[in-house]
Amino acid sequence: MDIFCQFKEKFPDQIIEETKHFYLIHDGFPLAEGHLMIIPIKHESCFLDIKGQARNEFLSLKERVIEFLTRFYHKPKLFEHGGIIQTVPHAHLHFLPTEKSMLHEILPIANIMKSPKVPYLYYQEDDKEYYFLPKITLAPGFFHQSFAKLLNRPTMVERQKDGKNWILKVKTKWQHG
Repeated sequence: MDIFCQFKEKFPDQIIEETKHFYLIHDGFPLAEGHLMIIPIKHESCFLDIKGQARNEFLSLKERVIEFLTRFYHKPKLFEHGGIIQTVPHAHLHFLPTEKSMLHEILPIANIMKSPKVPYLYYQEDDKEYYFLPKITLAPGFFHQSFAKLLNRPTMVERQKDGKNWILKVKTKWQHG
């Protein structure tokens, strides 16, 4: 059992919306206001493992989050560490509202997978989805750490303080948007 399996008990204030199969949450160490994540309530290692009704619900929620962030912040970049170099071994898809791209960082160090399979790195920008298999060993949380550098964001402790200030703004916009 990991921390995301106990999310509602441990971090109820970070939940923006709860559906039958998922939580929409604000990242606890955000890289920007509106840095959101979808996590499955039931333990799943990555989003490729989610099937059936839960998959349809996930895709619908994913589109709602993209529309919300595009309206209130910026069209988001999406990323997941898909069963590889995860900081928490539980599926969690990041939505980061930013104009910055990570493609220039990942293309030299990973191969694009034509048929995605676990493990993978997932990245989406401008409605284009990529699944990557790294050519080299990457640090856990590769995308999160790389975006922190790219966006010149402070330490995790400082980002955690930002998150506490930002979550109420995001929740209000989500509920009234």
